[in-house]
Amino acid sequence: ELPVCIPVKKDAYLVGRHGIKKEGKIWTLTDVLTDQVLYFTCRTSAVTYSICYQTGHLKIAHEMHTHDSAILQFREELENFSYSMSKARRKKDWWRVDHFTNLSSQVESRLLAAKDRLEKTINLAKYFKIWE
Repeated sequence: ELPVCIPVKKDAYLVGRHGIKKEGKIWTLTDVLTDQVLYFTCRTSAVTYSICYQTGHLKIAHEMHTHDSAILQFREELENFSYSMSKARRKKDWWRVDHFTNLSSQVESRLLAAKDRLEKTINLAKYFKIWE
């Protein structure tokens, strides 16, 4: 059965048995039956995951959550590297600045790849006939 999507507030939705709301920069999806909480980077991925999961498209829902989790992890790594880089700049430790710059550029490329995979997965989910 196709889940009903009800906007509760500007940043909160009910999609079938899932509650989706924005907390800071992250969207949380809570399963009403199991109280399991999942985290997403954007509303689109959270709502699309919820619809795919509840309509039985578990493989694509899992892929979507995997890619989105990777994006969250890469963003956190970038924040840590940025903090460490600024700390090294204050101490004028130029070797560490270069080191964290290199690590940041590697993580940025992985972040772009994960964003691209997530976008492709969301676009693929749009073509499923979930209403039959």
